[in-house]
Amino acid sequence: MKRKLLFVEDDIITGAVYRFHFASAGYHVEVATNGEAAIEALGRFKPDIVVLDLLLPKINGVEVLKRMRANPETAAVPVVVFTNVYASELGTAAQAAGANRCLNKANTNYASLLEVVREVLESAAAEQEILSARAEAGTGSGASALLTPAEIRLDPREEFLQRTPKILADARGLVQDLRKAPSDEIKAGLILELARKVHFLTALAALGQAQLLAEVASALEVLLNKLNERLDDITESTLRTIQQTSDLLGLLFDRASSDLPEDSASRQILVVDDDAVSRKLIGAALQIAQLKAVTLDDPNEAYERLQKDRFDLVITDVRMPGISGFELCEKLRALPGRSRTPVIFVTAASDFASRVRSAQSGRGDFIAKPFLAIELAVKALGQLLNAGLQNPLPSFQPFHPQT
Repeated sequence: MKRKLLFVEDDIITGAVYRFHFASAGYHVEVATNGEAAIEALGRFKPDIVVLDLLLPKINGVEVLKRMRANPETAAVPVVVFTNVYASELGTAAQAAGANRCLNKANTNYASLLEVVREVLESAAAEQEILSARAEAGTGSGASALLTPAEIRLDPREEFLQRTPKILADARGLVQDLRKAPSDEIKAGLILELARKVHFLTALAALGQAQLLAEVASALEVLLNKLNERLDDITESTLRTIQQTSDLLGLLFDRASSDLPEDSASRQILVVDDDAVSRKLIGAALQIAQLKAVTLDDPNEAYERLQKDRFDLVITDVRMPGISGFELCEKLRALPGRSRTPVIFVTAASDFASRVRSAQSGRGDFIAKPFLAIELAVKALGQLLNAGLQNPLPSFQPFHPQT
């Protein structure tokens, strides 16, 4: 008998791709597109294992998991969850609720997920039944009974290449609409719709093995969800970050098979701020993106360090005693080979608009205090990835500031 797998994913096409490949591997698969449908399917379909996305409409994945573990009929059903590493609280909650395995959606494709499902079922002494079912039915024999002919032809890479341009175009339109939105109610709707588009993009990019694009999309998705929770945090700073990141997603898609930068996690970042609390907040924000940083409180010491060591990104406060952030940047630009090192200036929210306007068009990057940790994580990640491209986006490029 084939093992039953319930796949919970709100993107219909992504669910169909996974269903096809799991069916081809000998599983009987059903797809639920939201939390309510998943709960209904648990009682009717009675799966042997559940693959569960955590970011779902109506009822999120953590709540679905909690209800499963509270129900004697589903309490022992193994669950593999998709997490977003930039929303660590969701992964922690899923583990606490009884998830058997937690996977980062941005770097999980059907082959790696299939292997995890096999491992989890094997730990439940079920692997032999799966192999027997596959031997009896033949690889892929269940697919035609479960899928339409159109779905059988689904190819993860092809789906990614065909669907992503439309999603990116829709996202860019939503970003423009967000900038012009006249009310909080309209902003909330646009943020939510944009978050869903980016959510689908993360899944598609992971399927298409475009890991860097998936990583950036997953970080942006968390920022958008945070803004949806607190509309007051939608500022010129966050809107600029969203715009830049959506542009970067398009560039990463255009170069999905070539010209990709090195892993951003291996890059070194220098943080310069004379305020201890601010340094701690910046460091914590960078840790969200698993980025390494050296933090200093003295801009003179920072300049000495820049003369000796090569950093891939500098994050500096604007107003500091002795040397301002702008002056530090000027000194950095004069060093051999450092003219294009990306710099993020941290400035007070009241100064943000004037600072951006005073920069050469499209050449500066700022973030406003107080900032959301995920916003800084997204901005830093974008700067590092963009700097690694042969033809970086102008909106990310550093500039020679006016003091």
